[in-house]
Amino acid sequence: MPSSPDEQRLSELEAKWLNGTITEEEAKEYASWYNEGQDLPVQVPAEMATSEAAHRQRILKNINSKRERPAATVRLLRWSAAAATLILLLVGLYLYRNKSDQNAGTIAKITTPPPHDVSPGRTRATLTLSDGSTVVLDPAAKGVVRQDSGVSISNADSTLTYEGKSASRALAFNTLSTAKGEQYSVTLSDGTRVWLNAASILRFPIQFTGSQRNVEVTGEAYFEVAKDATKPFYISSGDMRVQVLGTHFNINAYSNEPVTRTTLLEGLVKVNDKVLLSPNQQSRMEKDGNIRVIKDIDVDEVVAWKNGAFSFNNADITTVMRQLERWYDIEVVYEGNKPADTFYGGISRSSSLMEVLKILQASKVKFRLEGKKLIVLS
Repeated sequence: MPSSPDEQRLSELEAKWLNGTITEEEAKEYASWYNEGQDLPVQVPAEMATSEAAHRQRILKNINSKRERPAATVRLLRWSAAAATLILLLVGLYLYRNKSDQNAGTIAKITTPPPHDVSPGRTRATLTLSDGSTVVLDPAAKGVVRQDSGVSISNADSTLTYEGKSASRALAFNTLSTAKGEQYSVTLSDGTRVWLNAASILRFPIQFTGSQRNVEVTGEAYFEVAKDATKPFYISSGDMRVQVLGTHFNINAYSNEPVTRTTLLEGLVKVNDKVLLSPNQQSRMEKDGNIRVIKDIDVDEVVAWKNGAFSFNNADITTVMRQLERWYDIEVVYEGNKPADTFYGGISRSSSLMEVLKILQASKVKFRLEGKKLIVLS
């Protein structure tokens, strides 16, 4: 039986995605078709055989190789009047809206630090080579820092770079890790660039071989994947697997975050073979594996860390404190009930901890700093 026009169109879009020729508009169309039928059962009752739902179901069965897929719920972020009353109005606060990789404008800072303070994080990381040896990386380490299986590993402008051909047939892996209060970036052998946030780990081969490019990440990382239609790029993080060809996106997969977030800025990605994301969409995977898709995400807020800023958009106190814990390498404890305030705005990540706290205190939330323990008062 010949395929319907809709089935032909969806197959055409799938082929374009797989070979890397899909346009942004086609990517949105494909993602919309793919996700729209995720909540339909695989077995369609006879009385629905001629309905639109059954028609869409046949298409999805072709695309998904007749495998059942869980529902992907799509919802919009909404602001309520009640939440608006809790917004922190920050005097001198830079409202982060930078669309490029460079910070635009000047972020207000308090220039005189208090006697007791905690310095911000820095550009630093540890590289573990395939033989288990380690190299501490910082901006001062320039030029070739090590050789691994014939591949030259260089460091410049706080970015690690891999060049040359591996002398070994076996796949050799390196691991780039940041502690709390550290961040770094690396350019992989295929040209893909990865930025690591604090307390994060990236495991990758020193040279990609075979028909796929596979890396593993924990914590948070921003990817700009080099296009290669013959070798799809896969990122594994716990129970989540993201498939891409050439695209820009952010993964937040910290173990102490309530959900694992994949946020797409450019291109198209597939998450766990369940949902497709188009630009400005975010998937949120719960601990039980259920995935929701959120549209119209403020991507500037998501990648603010990469561009040197904290950015909060109606964030609750625990969300803010988790970010401060990782960047300032502190312990946060709550004395009494957690404040119900929510926060909106941004500030430079080069600010000291007390500079950030003075701004947050404008919302009437009180803090006490004892060494590197930050106590949030009710």
